[in-house]
Amino acid sequence: MKKAIKKVFSLALMTAMLATAVIGAVPASAKTYDNTFTVTINGTNCSTLSNNVVLYTNDTDTVRVIKSTDYRADNFRYSKIMIFNKDGRLIEAGGDLTHVDGINGSAQEYINIPAGGFAIAFNPSVTNLKKCFDVAMEGAVLYNATMSVIHEVIGSYSGKTLTIKYDNATAAPEGAKKFLFVGNSSTYFNGTPIKFKGLAQSAGVDVDVTYCTYGSAFLYEYANAGHERGKAFRNHLKTGNFDYVVLQDGGTADYSDSKPAVSVLLPLIKDSGAEALLYMRYSSNSDPAQRFMSARKHYINYTRLSREYGLNVSPAATSFLICTDKYPEINLYATDNSHHSKEGSYLIACTWLYSYLGIDPVGVEYDADLGADVARKLQECAKIACEEEYDYQVEEEDLLPDEDIYYVNGNKYESITVNKPYTTNGTAYTGTWTEHNEDGSLIGKYTNGIYADDNGSSSAIGCVKGAKINVDIDLKGKYDIKAFRTQLYGNPGWGIPNPFDTAKNIYVEFSVSNDGKSYTLVGKADAIKAFDDGDWTKAVYTLEPKEKTEARYIRATFYNTGFLWCDEISAYGVEGGNIALNKDYTVSGVGERKDSYCAKLNDGIATDKVEYGKGEASTWFGFYYHTAYSDINAPNSLGTVTYDFEKLHTIDKVRVHTLFGNTSGIKSPQYISVETSEDGTTFTEVAKQTYSPSSGADVKWAEIALNKPVDARFVRVCVKLDGTFAFINEIEIYGEEKVEGGNDDDDEVIEGENLALGKEYTTHSPLDGYNAKLTDGIKSDKMAYSGDVWFAFKCHPDDASGNTGGNRFGTVTIDLGAIYDISGVNINTIYNDASGISICYGANVYLSDDGESWSSAYQLNVPDESELYANAVYTVGGSVKGSARFVKIEAYLGAKSFLFIDEIEVIGKEKQAGGDDEFTLGDVNGKDGIEKYDYIAVKRAVMGTLTLDETQQKAADVNKKDGVEKYDYILIKRHVMGTYKIGG
Repeated sequence: MKKAIKKVFSLALMTAMLATAVIGAVPASAKTYDNTFTVTINGTNCSTLSNNVVLYTNDTDTVRVIKSTDYRADNFRYSKIMIFNKDGRLIEAGGDLTHVDGINGSAQEYINIPAGGFAIAFNPSVTNLKKCFDVAMEGAVLYNATMSVIHEVIGSYSGKTLTIKYDNATAAPEGAKKFLFVGNSSTYFNGTPIKFKGLAQSAGVDVDVTYCTYGSAFLYEYANAGHERGKAFRNHLKTGNFDYVVLQDGGTADYSDSKPAVSVLLPLIKDSGAEALLYMRYSSNSDPAQRFMSARKHYINYTRLSREYGLNVSPAATSFLICTDKYPEINLYATDNSHHSKEGSYLIACTWLYSYLGIDPVGVEYDADLGADVARKLQECAKIACEEEYDYQVEEEDLLPDEDIYYVNGNKYESITVNKPYTTNGTAYTGTWTEHNEDGSLIGKYTNGIYADDNGSSSAIGCVKGAKINVDIDLKGKYDIKAFRTQLYGNPGWGIPNPFDTAKNIYVEFSVSNDGKSYTLVGKADAIKAFDDGDWTKAVYTLEPKEKTEARYIRATFYNTGFLWCDEISAYGVEGGNIALNKDYTVSGVGERKDSYCAKLNDGIATDKVEYGKGEASTWFGFYYHTAYSDINAPNSLGTVTYDFEKLHTIDKVRVHTLFGNTSGIKSPQYISVETSEDGTTFTEVAKQTYSPSSGADVKWAEIALNKPVDARFVRVCVKLDGTFAFINEIEIYGEEKVEGGNDDDDEVIEGENLALGKEYTTHSPLDGYNAKLTDGIKSDKMAYSGDVWFAFKCHPDDASGNTGGNRFGTVTIDLGAIYDISGVNINTIYNDASGISICYGANVYLSDDGESWSSAYQLNVPDESELYANAVYTVGGSVKGSARFVKIEAYLGAKSFLFIDEIEVIGKEKQAGGDDEFTLGDVNGKDGIEKYDYIAVKRAVMGTLTLDETQQKAADVNKKDGVEKYDYILIKRHVMGTYKIGG
């Protein structure tokens, strides 16, 4: 049995304690209050009276207990309650207690009046008392219970007169730490945030608390922007200016429930400027025998979330177990044996104090009227929970995140890189962690789905060497990419730099490509420290594209690592080509009933939740049929959704996210079929999938496969009901616009002359006998290895006679003598596996005006090794769009010892003179009108990875303000997409 992982909590806020400040230390007689008033007492020790005030006294030296059923079965059901101690200070407030079955049931069945104290129950219509009550509650959310309060209210009675004194509410002191608590009754019950505030104030730290809590709430409701709780949460973030946001999920939630919600909430919290915190809730199981396993589930859930996102977590679940073991006489649960008691509330607050603020609760004077002895015991248990391990009987693997799953906006995406092939420009590392086989081929550790479990010495690690390392993954198809993730490990003792060593400036970028040649930067990944045991440090890098990103190839670029000590490179998304995404559609039927369950079918959101919100809160679309109604959307039990794609498309697959089973009148469809049409009038059924009745509720994708691709403008999805309702919540239709002559891309024609012919160049020292001229216009088609036929690059780890300086790049820099417009580069090379002559595994092209400052690399088209004969002369070439005087080519040798080339061509033409009459606004490359390349070029220019010449800058400055900026890129892109017209 492995030991539970020790929890680490932030102690950054407190390094020295201020002198403690006792709440309520100023004697009431010595103080003047903002408000003093009297009210008439209408009854004493009797049933509550409508619109009146009832006094409950305790003249004894013991606590008086009054049940909610005393005096009347629902005595406190409509009353607010304020409880005062023997000194006349308000210590507790709340109300609406009842324990009548079926009527507003309460977790609290009684109130306690301290010795010598008193309580009042009053109707909220007593204005002065209600105003005082609201101030004392400090915005707390409370249902059918009472809670501790710390706002000073003084009360006394004489005969039938009650006197109240209190100060108005004041703003939080400057510098107060502002907390927003998000959750349910496990947070708000018994006023835990108020106790947390009282503890902090007593320790000399000002804290302000705000509630965004609702009974029985779950985090997925707060994550839903259309849900009333999601709206409230977002409104708090907009107006609250919080330092911290504390997240707590429902009692039945586990990791698979909490993670998708947290993935939505965290960016919102971060964007608001706050830090997210986790509250590991206690077990609310009413059976004490089941509480350990329930707490264990919470421990696993919140620990995994903490590791996944690098969040500070407060272990209240552990505090409860420790206190139950250590002090069984302290009852931590309320009357319902599920919610926490006043003691349990205080224990949670002490745990928050230590884990969130770094303040040791032991010795803090504020005791929430529990008495010093009980408070001290609870303080000790909270401290132990935060400082020591607790054996939850959990294996390490139970705490690992789902590495091959990623959530974006509450949607679950699987890894699309598992077992996909890739190439790298990194050089081989020898040893257990190498990423190269003996023959030079790649082992495949970066996409095999096997993780190192936080241990950088694991054989799951793959290593290559280099200062700037690219790993290019071929997804073998186009995907809509939602997120990227990778892990780096560091151990300076092994010579592997710590990823968080700022002096090393280690970072990761992700780029995408549709042709495997020209890559577009998506962005720089964010890094969190997921593990650090003093030796090994694990950094998790994640990036979520801000714009729709469809691509076949992805590139992860690692900077300044020296050793790429990595176990997996992942991308997450869905198969691309979903032409239904954000496309308008029409639904069968008429009337209001089709608006009840109206989730969008084209927004890319497919929830796995079985829930029945209506209107804006809908997460499902409901087809409805009933013989008694005419306002239905599934006439004759058949609901249809029709898309008009405006042009002819070739359709090959349809998927419908569907609720199967039999729950709440919602049954599995009898069948789902697909019909297509070219004119919108005559439809033909092209696919159909039938389903058997089933019980329960199962949410999954229904895939309706077409036997062969179909050309159509209109696509209709038909859902046949097997009862009153059928639920779906997303439709995906895969295809692409039909192009006359077919959809295959034609080979790009690169126009221009060979600018490199006869030009000077620099490269590595030639090897004896292999020194062909590279710009003389002579291309060999012979497999000859003597004389001046070929130029040879050589690199071998055990041979000092190589000419590439110890790395596997052969570099040639050509000076064209003047700046030209470049359109392409070709390299004539040879492949002979038997002789150790490598295929060119990659070729980068860089451009420069001065030979010092270089643009980012263009990728040349490198054929697959399987496409060549064992002995072959072939060309590596491709499009290069830009202007330059100097052109640098880096050719990668791969695993072999030699790479042979004999000619390099730089294709282009004389650079055109500038002038306002010689460019078209938006046409940055001066070719083919305004196209996709133009906005990509502007985006790269804004990001600093491409230099535009004077004419290109004029063409790129679309809004004619402030030079080339991001708004120019946006306008050009919108022009290409047809949503804006440049010059129109």
